[in-house]
Amino acid sequence: DALPILALTESSDEVAAPVGVNTPVDARTEQVRAFVLHCYQTALLREPAAEEADYFVNQILGGQMTSKDIMRAFVFSPEFQNLRNDNTAFIRTLYQLCLNREADAIGLNYWINQLANGESAAAAFNALTENAEFVQVCAAYGIPSGVDPEAIRTPEAPAIEEDEEAPAAPASEYANKERVRAFDAR
Repeated sequence: DALPILALTESSDEVAAPVGVNTPVDARTEQVRAFVLHCYQTALLREPAAEEADYFVNQILGGQMTSKDIMRAFVFSPEFQNLRNDNTAFIRTLYQLCLNREADAIGLNYWINQLANGESAAAAFNALTENAEFVQVCAAYGIPSGVDPEAIRTPEAPAIEEDEEAPAAPASEYANKERVRAFDAR
């Protein structure tokens, strides 16, 4: 069994669906495949090999991975890191990948400043994937987001005042640990 060329950054004890398994071509499979192609084209700026695409399609269809899991695998892969060597490119790509749109000026500047001041890439990733807009993008592809409903920020949340410090990421155990480490480092 061949592994996908894109190596996952976190080890897992889960048994993956075999690469290249022929799945019936139906509307759901096509939606999932479109999502996987979006990830490769946006994050890695290339088309996937057939076995790479099949691997991730089968992971979603088999319930082993969610869209957030797959996006995390792309964003924290060595291939992605080699392509995005500055904060601006990183944030612009995160917006395209996670929200399927260009970064707005306020969000782009906020995250560039946060990263420049020591915030982690994981906090930026979590913030962009733990919100209602990301969940809607996933729903458009017909795939599970992988986001805890308790962690989702909604568009109805109050706007950030210019003098207020915005939260780096939604309240989650991982994000809170990252914020504590960042606070201790400062």
